[in-house]
Amino acid sequence: MTANKHFKRRVRERARRTGESYTAALRHLRRSEAKEHAVQWQRIEKPDFGYVVHVPHDWQEREPNLANSPWETARFVDPQDRRHVLPGMRLVRSG
Repeated sequence: MTANKHFKRRVRERARRTGESYTAALRHLRRSEAKEHAVQWQRIEKPDFGYVVHVPHDWQEREPNLANSPWETARFVDPQDRRHVLPGMRLVRSG
């Protein structure tokens, strides 16, 4: 069995899609994976609402947007790019 076959498949797909050589695609994906692993995470607990989230360390918590959903309890946003938002939703149990 080939080691890291899923990663190699991603490299071949990127090379095919971008026209890069396999080596250039490999280099790009290794760099992007290294950046992903370099992210510092913060754990935010919301026991009153029944959830815990892990978000990047520099993200900020905002007030919920109840127009979006009545179950929303918080919004976590990237201060560098407001398009990156994670809404926190209340855990609803039926029955």
